[in-house]
Amino acid sequence: MADPASGADTFSGRRQEIEGLREAIAEVERNWGHRARLPEEARRLEEALITRRMAAASLQFRLEAARRTVDDLAGQMRAVDDEIAGLERGLWAVLNRALEEVAGWAEPTWSPIPVLGYRLWGIGSNGLQGATRFSWDRPSLTAICGGSTVADDGDVPHTDGRCGKPPCGIYALKDAATVLRFGLPRKPGNVPTVMGLVALSGKVVEHDAGYRGQHAAVVAAALLNPGRMLASADPEWLERLFATPSVVAVEPNPGWVSGRGVYEGLIGFFEECASKEAQRWT
Repeated sequence: MADPASGADTFSGRRQEIEGLREAIAEVERNWGHRARLPEEARRLEEALITRRMAAASLQFRLEAARRTVDDLAGQMRAVDDEIAGLERGLWAVLNRALEEVAGWAEPTWSPIPVLGYRLWGIGSNGLQGATRFSWDRPSLTAICGGSTVADDGDVPHTDGRCGKPPCGIYALKDAATVLRFGLPRKPGNVPTVMGLVALSGKVVEHDAGYRGQHAAVVAAALLNPGRMLASADPEWLERLFATPSVVAVEPNPGWVSGRGVYEGLIGFFEECASKEAQRWT
């Protein structure tokens, strides 16, 4: 029952020798009728030997049960490892697909037809200003990168993160209603906001809700106050608006429209301008 690695052969041989001595003593007793006198020490050793053999048998039983448990646990470990490998493959596939999708939104597009979008400007002391406070003094602009270590590398707007946040480019949203819903001031003011339809060209990066472009040209614009607007696509008016917005905003003009539904009319105006611009290029 003992493990061969622990010297079982030696123990087995010794046990045979002990049994041989027992048989020899018994043979002498039978032949000569004289009972051998075994010392007390032999009796104690016999009892101790029996006790330790029982302990060894118990330990052997436990060892074999432990080995079966180890084999069972090893099988479970292999099954769990297989499950982990399968889950990792699945997670890799999902994340890789997500990366491809999000990277796809950030891929630049090049098209002979400008991409149309909508944006806002505020009228400040230096003229019309976008969200980054960059001033527009004419209805056209080429983007520069303020965060890149390279002053002008010809790759604006960047898509590799070198700009930091927000990344460079001229921003425009895809939907005019979104601009009106989230971009306009809620309280009436004396200084209008300017909303415009812009044609983006050159390198254009598409995102979920809008674009970042290299070049922008304003196709149409509108001066907006809560409840009233003045809109036009006339190139001369657009030039004056961007050159002197504070003057154009306060000068008398019969084109101001007010009343209910004014913003719905504004969306219709921009949609018509966008349609004409698209037809012009196609």
